[in-house]
Order: sequence, then C-alpha cells, then structure tokens
Amino acid sequence: MDRTEELVTAMVAAMRSDSSLNAIIARRVYSGDPPQNAEYPYIVFGETNIGDEGTKGSDNVETSIPLHYVDESLDTQSAYQALKALDTLFHDPASLALSGGAVVNIRRSVPRGVQASNGDRRVYAVATYVAFLCS
Repeated sequence: MDRTEELVTAMVAAMRSDSSLNAIIARRVYSGDPPQNAEYPYIVFGETNIGDEGTKGSDNVETSIPLHYVDESLDTQSAYQALKALDTLFHDPASLALSGGAVVNIRRSVPRGVQASNGDRRVYAVATYVAFLCS
C-alpha cells in the first residue's frame, strides 16, 4: 500500500470514529463508489491528485483529496455541519497515523461549497484537503 492509499485509509478510519461527524453521516464514508442503494447522507472520496513537492531524491509528496458530501434532503445546514466537522477532525495531522511516513500538514485548500440541486433533490458539498506527506 503506498502512502496515499494509507492516508485515505487513515482518513476513512478517522471519519468513521468521529462522533460529531457521525451524528450527521452515521459512519457512511466510502473511499470508492458508494453502494448503489447507499443511505443518505454520506461522504465519498473524489479522485486524488498526487504531486511531487520534494527535491530530487526526496520522498516527500503533496496529495490533494476531495471529499464529497451527498444528501437526498435539501437541508444545506447538515452539509455545512459535516464540512465543519471535517475541518475540525483534520486540524491536527497527528490524528492521521501512517506506518510508511508522516502527515506533516493537512489543510482545506479549496473553499468549501454547498449546492442544493432541485433537479435530483440532493445537496452536494465538496471540501478538498491537501496533505503533505514525508518519509
């Protein structure tokens, strides 16, 4: 397992064990496609983007990870609460322990956005986090 996969696994575990977040999503966090009949609301990982931030010979990596909140109700307040819980959870990079290195820093890089869609009666919110990993 590479460090980015390990980071995603650590993030899933942290989200599933966080009481503030689980008051909203009830441990429904998916690192891949959610099940076809997934209950709402849930969080699903988007496509990660890995960039090399180190110097030649360095194993330091910057990884961008979008998290998508999806709910079938049009209650945007729950989406904002979930995004706030994510920001609080990932405020301390030490909470994401990796065996193959360390998370030096993790921050939300893109302003969080919440959008209600009447077309399919869902609320979507995205928060993209950037993590700097070192060996």
